[in-house]
Amino acid sequence: MKEPGLIVIFGATATGKTDLAIQLAQHFNSPILNGDSRQVYRYFDIGTAKPTIEERKGIPHFLIDIADPDRPLTLADYQTQAMALINHFHGQNITPILVGGSGFYLKSITHGVVIPAVPPQDSLRQQFSQIDQTLLYQYLAQIDPDRAKAIHKNDRFRTTRALEIFYTTAQIPSQLGQCHPPNFLFTRSVSCLLLQKSTREKLNRES
Repeated sequence: MKEPGLIVIFGATATGKTDLAIQLAQHFNSPILNGDSRQVYRYFDIGTAKPTIEERKGIPHFLIDIADPDRPLTLADYQTQAMALINHFHGQNITPILVGGSGFYLKSITHGVVIPAVPPQDSLRQQFSQIDQTLLYQYLAQIDPDRAKAIHKNDRFRTTRALEIFYTTAQIPSQLGQCHPPNFLFTRSVSCLLLQKSTREKLNRES
């Protein structure tokens, strides 16, 4: 019997990822794992292209609506939960489908990026909360330009998290992630599909 693998569908919002994932899930009888950093949160239904309840009918979906906005899910938390699910399905000889547009989330699975397990530091967060976001971001850009480039200047949570890691470990956040590909990448097939807006427009014209 052929070993189960992993199907990865990634691309920007509104490129047809959900439609393709559902079609493939129906064809291969596969579960769908969310790989989008916004769809993990409850109540974030507008502007996130989160699959509707109707779209999810008949197809097991995981890692959607698993966290509350006031308790942010760390990348390490996501990686742990996603890998546990993938290993679970592989144990049942099932190939799951990972769908998302978040580079960090997908890379933590496909490349096995090791995320430093730094628990939230309440005292640091309290101090950061009293500082203007512009100043926080400028400071992050000084100590870790690479991490700052990967974060939107208005993203207070990720800016704070990067500084939190720096102050806790005394190491540059962007240099902490070490790539150790998960074991299944060496023995199982990984199919990656990149969807772009032009792809969806072409499919719509042909349908």
